[in-house]
Amino acid sequence: MSSSLLEHGAIMTTKAKAKALQRYFEPLITEAKKEQTLHRRRSLLRKVAKDGDVGKLFEVATKMDRPGGYTRIIKTMNHRPDNAETARIEIVK
Repeated sequence: MSSSLLEHGAIMTTKAKAKALQRYFEPLITEAKKEQTLHRRRSLLRKVAKDGDVGKLFEVATKMDRPGGYTRIIKTMNHRPDNAETARIEIVK
């Protein structure tokens, strides 16, 4: 899900999955905001799916001027078949 979020900038999912993704994704941005080194790139590569995602992560992180809160969860309508709460998670720019 983190690679989809990096690729599209925002995704629709259930509220529980969005909260879990937020807790996973924000430390990745914090790590990528620090100095780019080979060690940092390899440690992030262990946590994301593809090498291209690490490059995108560094691009997004360099544009961030805020101290935290890199993603936003917006509650949307409930999912029709099972009435699960859905949410849109997006990267704040």
